[in-house]
Amino acid sequence: MKNKKPTLSKQFKFYNSPIFVVLIFTILMAAFFIISYEASAQIRESVTNGFGYASSMGLGARDLRTIIFAIINVLLGFLSIVAVLIIMYGGFVWMTSKGDPKRVDDAKNILKNAVIGLVIIFLAFSIVQFVFRFLLGAVTPPGAGNAPPPPGGCVNCSALGGGIIETVFPANAARDVPRDTMIFVTFKEVIQTDTIIRGGGVSGDLMAGENNVQISYTDPVTKLPVELGSADVVASSGDNKTFSFRPDKYLGDGKNNIIYSVRLGKDILKEGVDIVAPLGFNDPAFQGPINYYKWWFEVGTRLDLIPPKISNVAPDPEVTGIAGKDNYSPVAPVASFATITVTKVPQTYVAPVLQGTVDILSGSATIIGTVTETPKFAGKSNVKICLTGAANQFSITQVAAGSANCAGVAPAVPLDCLNATTPLVETSIIGCGLSVNFNESPAIGNQFIFSVTAAIPADTLQVANTTYTFVLAAPAGNQILAGGGINGTVTNIINKISSVAESPNVNAEAVVGFANRIKFVAAIKGVSGDSIQISSSAVSGDWINLPSPINLSGGVDALMGRSIVEIPDESRDVIIKINFSEPMFPPKIGGVVATQGNNPDSRGMGQLLAGDFSAIEVFADLNNNFVSGANPEPIEHVAGTWRISNNYKTAEFISNLSCGICPDGLTPCNNDTECGGGACSVVKNSCGDIKKCLPVKGDVTHYIVRVNTANLINTCAGSNDNCKDERFNICGADNVCEDAGGINYPKAREPIDGVVDAAANSMDGNRNDNTQGPLPAPNTFYIDVPTLINPAQGDSYQWEFNINKTIDMTPPEIEARGPDQDQVVSPIYVPSAQFNKRMMMSTFKPDNSYPDGLCNCAVDADCVSATDSRDEYCDNTFKVCRRKDNAESFCRYDSQCKRPALKCRNQEYVTLIDSLKRTGYWIVGEDIDTNGDSFADKSIMRMNQTGFIENAPYHIDIGSGLRDYHQNCFMPGKGPGCNPTSDLPFCCYGVPTAPLANGDSPCLPATKS
Repeated sequence: MKNKKPTLSKQFKFYNSPIFVVLIFTILMAAFFIISYEASAQIRESVTNGFGYASSMGLGARDLRTIIFAIINVLLGFLSIVAVLIIMYGGFVWMTSKGDPKRVDDAKNILKNAVIGLVIIFLAFSIVQFVFRFLLGAVTPPGAGNAPPPPGGCVNCSALGGGIIETVFPANAARDVPRDTMIFVTFKEVIQTDTIIRGGGVSGDLMAGENNVQISYTDPVTKLPVELGSADVVASSGDNKTFSFRPDKYLGDGKNNIIYSVRLGKDILKEGVDIVAPLGFNDPAFQGPINYYKWWFEVGTRLDLIPPKISNVAPDPEVTGIAGKDNYSPVAPVASFATITVTKVPQTYVAPVLQGTVDILSGSATIIGTVTETPKFAGKSNVKICLTGAANQFSITQVAAGSANCAGVAPAVPLDCLNATTPLVETSIIGCGLSVNFNESPAIGNQFIFSVTAAIPADTLQVANTTYTFVLAAPAGNQILAGGGINGTVTNIINKISSVAESPNVNAEAVVGFANRIKFVAAIKGVSGDSIQISSSAVSGDWINLPSPINLSGGVDALMGRSIVEIPDESRDVIIKINFSEPMFPPKIGGVVATQGNNPDSRGMGQLLAGDFSAIEVFADLNNNFVSGANPEPIEHVAGTWRISNNYKTAEFISNLSCGICPDGLTPCNNDTECGGGACSVVKNSCGDIKKCLPVKGDVTHYIVRVNTANLINTCAGSNDNCKDERFNICGADNVCEDAGGINYPKAREPIDGVVDAAANSMDGNRNDNTQGPLPAPNTFYIDVPTLINPAQGDSYQWEFNINKTIDMTPPEIEARGPDQDQVVSPIYVPSAQFNKRMMMSTFKPDNSYPDGLCNCAVDADCVSATDSRDEYCDNTFKVCRRKDNAESFCRYDSQCKRPALKCRNQEYVTLIDSLKRTGYWIVGEDIDTNGDSFADKSIMRMNQTGFIENAPYHIDIGSGLRDYHQNCFMPGKGPGCNPTSDLPFCCYGVPTAPLANGDSPCLPATKS
């Protein structure tokens, strides 16, 4: 029989069957969950872009859109569950109807309504998804679906700040970075150049690859990773610590926000540092389980076409330049001094001896050796030592010196270095440098007795950094003859101290009418002498009226009495500072100026050498012949170093010339001859570091600083067709492309010959919002005169100021800080400290791991002698080794000190003590005007960081490595609620605290890395 086509009634019955309803329900639910899952995945991917930073800081990673959508999703999900339950109930009614038409109709209605409700829920979700996608698209750029950076925007974050990296640019997790940016990284130590620049050298192709430098991104279309090759990036460095990476094409694609990563790999090596084996020379920059550093930043769709400006400079510009010199009337200074009285002849060295013969009460033995000097009994009365034989050992007892046998009374001061009992052997060490040889096996009851005299050390006198030892005859080196009674000894002390070349900072004089007194006088007049300390030992009782160390006192600085013209002239220990409006290209704001040293008026000046840094020039008009608007003489270039800091926004110049001063406490000098036969002494700050000074002649010297901007691209050759930028599409004067308003295209031409920003925009020196480049004379330089703007002058920038011969010795203080002690802060909080003076930004550095340390010491023997590479002495004030010729010689590792037990004490800057070692940080600063005169007078230090971990404890240590604008160190560490003293120079949690035995900071020593 043929199959018959189902009748309409039968088809209708199929559609109304429970099977059909369940099938429709299954299809709708499957579609709902599939779309829901895909939409949820898209939403998770898109809305988390940029919020990985927040999660890394312990903040919630969900934005408001996600939260709203989640709430709606939950409500719709709840309604869906209700619909499912209704469908299940309808099915139950149908299945249990037993053919009852009424119950079947009820079940059909229940199922129909449930399905209709489910369809409505599905449509509602679709509408919500559409609206959500619309809102998301309104704020999310096309192609912004790249995976977000990891927590903190970095891997091995603690390498930044707490490790070998000082700072990077663009910063970790930076957003909307211009496409034409360059990439910078600064290491704390010198890096082997050929591990970053292919073939080494100052500039060349990048040493690309994940083990060296890997710059990469994910293609927004193919979703595949793309790495920039060696030929795609030019790498350069002027000091082998700061490296610049300049891609040959713009980053990104102009349509999508794209996340770039930079990986500094395991094959980057430090340059030839001799540290403890097995590492040795050329050690990896990144050591430990994670042997690389990687950070991310997001490149936007725009170019940076805004030229950089100079925000402020220091010293402050004079209004009338050379005519703004102050008028001076010097007032004589007073030297610090202290007078002491010698009360008896100091003790000289007495060697330890065995006295007389060994009294053998019973048995036979020979005593050999000498008693060892120990502080406990040195110089005390003689004692007798008894050896008494016992079962397989002998015991050691002591009796007073006059005892006839071992039954005598115990000595008043025993020799505590002796062993109490010693095993019975043929030759035994009994302590204090003594041994006993038995001629025959001693028996129980054998006794031996002998007398000893302990060594007596010589008395010492410490004056400043030199320790003198008293001897009975033939004094040599730092020895003084203790002879001729008290008066003779006084004369010997005066003669010796006045003749010691290693300690030119103190003289000794006789006191008229008092033959037993000595007057110690600071060789340099002024309050700096008040820090000189005098102390003595008292081996056999006080021989001098110094119950404890004393400082010289009474010093008064030379006063340059003056009437101020315009603004005050600066002291010669000042640094020169330029703060820019944005990060700058490092090779053009930092470098060394050596000069030929051929200026007859100062060895710190001369014509530039071929390789000298010349983008910024410093001139000193020592011969007082500068004419405003003219060019300074070539031999007036000042030698020094331009240091880059503040995340590439600040350049600071420090002179090469050590601050020399004559005994009058005022006259600058380079050598003794310039002091008329007196000693030319170097000036040190409160940390003992030698200050550097700008050359000065007479009371005041006029200075000129020039910042040379870069020439612009000028290749349009008179044709607008050669101007490719859609805005700067007109070929203007000098063949420079410009826009319709006459604003020039700001990019510098190659090779870059002046100051530019991180996007190679030439500097807008005259602040008229239009880059002109350097103009021909006479308008080559924009001369910064306060209250006067002259945009007709070029974009190369010049300012003038005057430097006098004084020195500023006042250390900086913290007057405000945040957070407060034990304050709970947000994971994105930026700790800060405001100082009461302008600070040296190049000392706003993280941690203490720089090659700028000095080896610790207790005596001169701990330091390198003249037979080695350098001749050092032990600075007893700071317990560190310093060179006698005042040259700089720094260490980074303990192994660079004379002995393994000695430590290299590195400078302490700003340290984040992070027990988890998961937070990276970098230090920036800002000079601020607090008195409304338009000149900066104070500085703020800020600690930027990759994100504090929630509920983790953090500590911040601000160390003495920080310097103010006049090179005075942050020592003592004075701040709000804490007033340290010379004996308690550290502020630990608001409490004045003494240093550790080695002079280090006592604040959290156990947790420092």
